[in-house]
Amino acid sequence: MNDEKLHRIVHPNRGMLYFLAISIAILLGVYYAAQLYVIDEEARDVEASFINTQSVKNTDALREENIQNWKTYRNKEYGFEFKYPPSYRTPIEESRWISFQSTYSIYPEDNRLNIGVDDYLNKNLDQVMQELKKEESTPRLSYGGSGVAYFNIEKYVVGGKDGLKFNAHYEGGFYSTNVYVVYNQRLYKI
Repeated sequence: MNDEKLHRIVHPNRGMLYFLAISIAILLGVYYAAQLYVIDEEARDVEASFINTQSVKNTDALREENIQNWKTYRNKEYGFEFKYPPSYRTPIEESRWISFQSTYSIYPEDNRLNIGVDDYLNKNLDQVMQELKKEESTPRLSYGGSGVAYFNIEKYVVGGKDGLKFNAHYEGGFYSTNVYVVYNQRLYKI
């Protein structure tokens, strides 16, 4: 009889082994899921911190003196209004949706502020023109944002003046072209 008890202690039955194996697998799964949750929460905290930092950096660009020339959209029916850059178009369709469009948007790597190409070129025109003079006249191809399949930027000369040509190709086969030329230290959009 003692040999039988000793045999059960040393050699447990298969049901007990299966129970232990399944319990260990479940515990490892719960531990793994908890670790993933902690890592995900830490990533969200870092992302939220980055967004808050960027928002603080971007507030200077939206000070009242920097948006004096912006247009104002007013909706009398619902009683609200807001400002938007002058380079944006506001087609209001019969469906009563309001669509704000900038011909092109440039997202500088150091912040997430959406800047219209007119604003960007006016502030950085000398730098952009010098970069283009270094390059050959081959166009640069880039992928656009929402609704824009791709666009390219190339040097363009109008009346002997250096300029830029933007070609945007939209989904559905539509396209648009804008030419920007400097004349008397002013940027003109053709």
